[in-house]
Amino acid sequence: MARVRARYATLLRRLGLYREAEEAIQRALGEAEDPFTQARVRSEAGILEAARGRPFEALAHLVPAEAYFRTTSERPKEARYRHLRTLFRLGGAYLLLEAGQPYRPPFLGGLYAPQAKRLLGNLLEKIPEEPTERYTALRLDAASLLALLLPPAEARPSSGPSWSWKTPI
Repeated sequence: MARVRARYATLLRRLGLYREAEEAIQRALGEAEDPFTQARVRSEAGILEAARGRPFEALAHLVPAEAYFRTTSERPKEARYRHLRTLFRLGGAYLLLEAGQPYRPPFLGGLYAPQAKRLLGNLLEKIPEEPTERYTALRLDAASLLALLLPPAEARPSSGPSWSWKTPI
């Protein structure tokens, strides 16, 4: 039930219903029965806090979730995806911490957030080329967030990537 409630909280976050999302995520955290589910819910709680403009609360959830998914031997395929998704969410938290941009619309471009840029650039290199829906969505999310940190000419889509995350800002 905790996983379902956490996904519901994500839906509420995307609708901008932050108070309701907070209630759902708190219930999910209380219902998580095992460390894997606890880390998964904490990862979702972290991006909610980044959307609410609370960088330190976001990091308080995301850092332990990232460490868990990076080191667990439980459910290796799922843990790998969850680790990468949590790294993306850390990028969102650092965007807030460094540039003051909460992880919610309207997203502004041309921001300066070097740690977020490094995290997202490294993440794009780690995402498997598997043509699965979850990895395709993660790649799109990471590239979109990274585009906010690049000069406008470098963030524009073209027939192929003409920019590198290593390009200085």
